[in-house]
Amino acid sequence: MKKTLQQHHSTLTKFLKQYFQQQQARFQNQIWTKDVFSRLYPYTTTGKMVRGSMVLTIWQFLAEQNSVVAQDQVIKLAAGIELFHSGLLIHDDIIDQDQLRRGQPAMHQQYSNWTKKHSQARHFGHSMAQCVGDICLMLSFDLLAEAKLEPAIENQLLKLWAKEITSVALAEMHDVELAMLKTKTTQAEILKMYLYKTGRYTFSLPFMTGAIAAQAKQTLIDNLAKLGEYLGIIFQIKDDELGLMAKQTKLGKPIGSDIREGKKTIFYHYLIKQAQPKDKAKIQQLFGNSKLTQQDIKFVQQQLKKTESFSAVNQLVDSYTAKAKRLIAQLKISKKNKQFLEKLLQYNLQRKY
Repeated sequence: MKKTLQQHHSTLTKFLKQYFQQQQARFQNQIWTKDVFSRLYPYTTTGKMVRGSMVLTIWQFLAEQNSVVAQDQVIKLAAGIELFHSGLLIHDDIIDQDQLRRGQPAMHQQYSNWTKKHSQARHFGHSMAQCVGDICLMLSFDLLAEAKLEPAIENQLLKLWAKEITSVALAEMHDVELAMLKTKTTQAEILKMYLYKTGRYTFSLPFMTGAIAAQAKQTLIDNLAKLGEYLGIIFQIKDDELGLMAKQTKLGKPIGSDIREGKKTIFYHYLIKQAQPKDKAKIQQLFGNSKLTQQDIKFVQQQLKKTESFSAVNQLVDSYTAKAKRLIAQLKISKKNKQFLEKLLQYNLQRKY
């Protein structure tokens, strides 16, 4: 599976380099064009590109030899999904006030650093990055148009992409709201936010895009969407765990930012539920504290280990893993392709960054 990801990463990196060069020529009369695309190329290509890779993988699974959609068209769709992802990350880092992304300054921090001596440097950075994120989202649809698909397929994907982008934005708003509220948050509410903020666009959208391009039957498309939801929720839970417990040098973004921002993650849910009254009061004070120290982060980490929080979260992950395995077994695809999806599930469970 890793070999497949590496191959697709190479393919998409080469394509995006050429595409950004084309866009630089297309918008050459604009002052900020060169700057934007010189930043976007390393930003989009230093990630794992799992989402774009899944578009290509699912299409390769399902496409017939005489498919009406060729690989070069699917590469454009995959690249579009990656630009979609980059735009969301840029916006998310502004919202979460994260300074790092993939071990480098986040996009808004890059622009703030560029003019750091100015009194409005922070506002400048946020404003410029907001625009760069918007450019990514718009160009994802440009790539959908560039793919020159049959009208029925293009229309189906256009509606799907627009729906999923809108769903992510609405779920992001829900995430921000939950971080502000001091009231108790239910597990169901947290998982619903996970589903639409991360789950569907991380796996369901790429799976469905590849399947639609391959003209798969609607039943299979729906089953792949559901599988993507299971994988996506596991992905987000793992992301939260890494954000709390991993090393910053390995993860490439700040550790403890969810605590600082007061994020109502599934770990917070079980921690508050299981902590002793005295510890619970301190945990509630720390979540949402912008002046969080390393000692504070260590206290939360210790509490996670001290309580049964990890055990409870692992049981939840196990339930989604079992659902994913059952669904993979039921999919009407080859045994080889089922094995790939099982490896993807394990990769998701075992990832370190």
